[in-house]
Amino acid sequence: MLTVIDRLEVELAEKKAESESWHQFAKDQSAAIDQLKEDKHFATMEEQRAKEQVAKIEEIDEQDEKIGQLNIKITSLNFGIEKAQEELATQKDLTVTSNRQILILQDRLSERQRQLEEERKKIAEDRANKIPLFGNQAGSAFESPEARLRAEIEMKNREKAELQGRYDLLVEEVRRLRGRERAPAKLFVTRSGSCFHEAGCNHLKHGQQDRPKIEYSRCRDCLE
Repeated sequence: MLTVIDRLEVELAEKKAESESWHQFAKDQSAAIDQLKEDKHFATMEEQRAKEQVAKIEEIDEQDEKIGQLNIKITSLNFGIEKAQEELATQKDLTVTSNRQILILQDRLSERQRQLEEERKKIAEDRANKIPLFGNQAGSAFESPEARLRAEIEMKNREKAELQGRYDLLVEEVRRLRGRERAPAKLFVTRSGSCFHEAGCNHLKHGQQDRPKIEYSRCRDCLE
C-alpha cells in the first residue's frame, strides 16, 4: 500500500500536469486573442479602404454629372455662337450689297451731273451763237424755247435730287447695318438658354427676380 508521502507525490504530479495543461491552454487562448486582434485590425483597414473607394466612386459620379452639365452648356453656347455668326455673315452680305448699290448710285449721280454740265455748256453756247435750241416742234407756238429749256433743267434737277435722296437713304442704311455688326460690350446667357442677351433684356428676369446667367465680354481683337 502507498504511504501518505507516496500519495502526496502522486497528487503533486497530477497537479503539476494539470497546471502545465492550464498554462498551455492559456498560451493557446492568448495566441487566439492576438490572432483575433490582428484579424480585427485587418478588417478595420479593409473597411476603411472600402469607405475610401465608395467616396472616390461618389466623387467620380459627381464629377461626371458636372462634366455632363458643362457639356450641355458648351453645346448651348456653341449653338448660340453659330447663330450669331450666321446673323453677322448675313449683315455683312447686306452691307456689301448696300455698298455696291451706293457705288452704282454714285456712278449714276456723277453721270447725271456730267450730263447737266454738258447741257449747261450747250445752252451757253447756243445763247452766245443765237442758235435756236429747238426746231419747229409741235407746241412751239405755245411754249418758247427758253421755257422748255427751263422745264428740262428743272426736270433734271428733280431727278438729281431724287437720286441724291436715294443715295442718302442707302448711306444711312449702311451706317445702321455697320452699327448692328458691332457687338455690345457685354452679353449674357442664361443657364438653360441658347441665346445671347444684352444687359436690359426681359429674358434675363423671372418676374422681379434675376435669372442665373453667365456674362461674356466682347473680344478686343475681332469685335472692336
